[in-house]
Amino acid sequence: MIEKHCREWMDHEISLAQMSANEWQLGMDDAGSPVDQHWFYLVDTLGGSIQAMGVNRASFDKLGQLNSGARIAPEECASEIVSRVLGVESQTKEGQRLLAAAITAYIPQTQAYQVWLAHAGEKDQMHFILMIYPGGVLRPQPILYPGAIIPVPELMANLEAIMSADKAKHPEWF
Repeated sequence: MIEKHCREWMDHEISLAQMSANEWQLGMDDAGSPVDQHWFYLVDTLGGSIQAMGVNRASFDKLGQLNSGARIAPEECASEIVSRVLGVESQTKEGQRLLAAAITAYIPQTQAYQVWLAHAGEKDQMHFILMIYPGGVLRPQPILYPGAIIPVPELMANLEAIMSADKAKHPEWF
């Protein structure tokens, strides 16, 4: 029992160090090593906030298998993600869990996920940017990144490129 608590404490301390080194702040419910998680970077383009959320890889894969038979409407998941990110309830532990569940149900149903699967190796860690544009448009974008978590400056460069491409292709989103 003590060994388990020591391991959990070490994982949390390693997470703090890795996130801090990449200019991120560790959130309320982040536990475990960033290497054991898939990462979702939630970007509210209207409010200007960016949130990094780790979802345990094994949980993501298990839920993805459960959802593969009975599809959940992607637009319902997208709507839930948008309302949770933009709402106050995303700051609670329960809100974070519901947000993670909505992301886990939504991502595997997107074309962007299929693109990621085609290019990623079996052991690659998933990094997805979820752009939330005015009017509730949710735009997923996979990023192939070899590290545990994308450093803030590199993420910002990716965001600029994504927004520039989206403005050219979809001016109605802005």
